[in-house]
Amino acid sequence: MSIKQQDEPKEVSVKELAEKVGADPAELRKWLRAEGLGAGGHGKRYVFTPQKATSLATRFKAAQKAEADAE
Repeated sequence: MSIKQQDEPKEVSVKELAEKVGADPAELRKWLRAEGLGAGGHGKRYVFTPQKATSLATRFKAAQKAEADAE
């Protein structure tokens, strides 16, 4: 295992993802539900791989931009 792999988190929480995209965690959870993405982590918590979190961050930012442009 490389040093980089050791430093990367194995899971990313909604709170961490919300901080990354500059959103409120509740707003992000609402968007995840609207996108049909049910909680898939521990219990009913949203937990993502770092790769999935990056993909979701990109999609969330695009959705926020589209919403702002529509106003």
